[in-house]
Amino acid sequence: MIRAYVALIKPRVIELLLVTAIPAMFLAQRGFPPPWAVFAVLVGGTMAAGSANALNCVIDADIDAVMKRTRGRPLVRHEVTPRAALVFGLVLGVGSFTLLLLVTNWLAAVLAVAAILFYVLVYTMVLKRRTSQNIVWGGAAGCMPVVISWAAVTGTVACPALVMFGVVFFWTPPHFWALAMKFKDDYARAGVPMLPVIATEERVSRQIIVYSWVMVACTLLLVPATGWIYAVFTVLFGAWFLVTAHRLHSGVKRGVKTNPMTLFHVSNTYLMLVFVALAVDSALNLPLTPGQFAQRHAVLGQVAVRQQDRGDGECLEQRVRIGQRLRLQADVPVPGGHLGLDHHVVDPPRHRRAHPGVGQDAQPQLTAGRRGRIAADEVVQVVHQGGRGHDGHVGAVGRGEPCALVAHEAHVVPTMKW
Repeated sequence: MIRAYVALIKPRVIELLLVTAIPAMFLAQRGFPPPWAVFAVLVGGTMAAGSANALNCVIDADIDAVMKRTRGRPLVRHEVTPRAALVFGLVLGVGSFTLLLLVTNWLAAVLAVAAILFYVLVYTMVLKRRTSQNIVWGGAAGCMPVVISWAAVTGTVACPALVMFGVVFFWTPPHFWALAMKFKDDYARAGVPMLPVIATEERVSRQIIVYSWVMVACTLLLVPATGWIYAVFTVLFGAWFLVTAHRLHSGVKRGVKTNPMTLFHVSNTYLMLVFVALAVDSALNLPLTPGQFAQRHAVLGQVAVRQQDRGDGECLEQRVRIGQRLRLQADVPVPGGHLGLDHHVVDPPRHRRAHPGVGQDAQPQLTAGRRGRIAADEVVQVVHQGGRGHDGHVGAVGRGEPCALVAHEAHVVPTMKW
């Protein structure tokens, strides 16, 4: 019985999703992500994907019984009833939302639910049986783990997350079309209009070439946000994928026997290797050039960035949030990167309790005086390396009040240019 429920969530598919999700967290953190966030994404992501897959099995039970490739699924073999599978899928979805909300943030939780709904309602119920572009647009659900991971770490969705989304989005058609070329008779028997069912093999292989080139181009868009390890290996892996795709197309054009499953298996390995390279690169945080390396690893030590008034008893203030960038003039020059300020974001409810006069919509603030003037000198990104709701230092703001310590550590991290 347990094995049947495990089969419902399609664990092999989930493994591939998690291969992209965890490296995305490394890139978002620019190093090793917090263990609590990794746990939440691993467990919550597995539950979200399992929910979508279980609900997909309920809806597709009729065509699963027709296709040879899927006749062994639990609902077809009557190992699990449709009602039990439906309840199981819904419980997993609610559990995923709850875990991500409690451990990470509302954005990651909402994105996980959106991915489930899109996969079930848009792809499974609408696109899959109606259009040959089903896997193109429906594959967007499989791209969501990288965005959810980024949101779990940063609380935002930034350009690198969208680029990683694009990588998986353009990877999906070559991956599934190669599989569909092998099992096109299965899909035709079930009435699923996959592209290999309604188009010639030459047209399919040509489309695979187009999407493969766009996918590799997307991987290169991440180079400005990474270092030389990712840059080198993504070019090598991309070349390998393109050569395999072109060989398939060449064989189809010449009318010789081809094995599309070669590209299918290469695509699995390719995606894993690219994202592993991304994780290693982010963990080591190595720059592209030796000059950048020397600048980035300049020893700053423990730098106390204290705020002083401007002589008139008043300090400048600016609202900040985790992940936001601002320009700040600091005491320590920061060439080739930006100054990361740690441990200065507080939990808003605690902040309001400590300062009853502050409005309900108030957010934690970063105060800046003469030594921390907001200026166009250095790019500073607000980062949060403490636990969720970490209570840090907040500068007092107001005429006649001294400005307090707002950050007690400083380090150089790479500046992302988009």
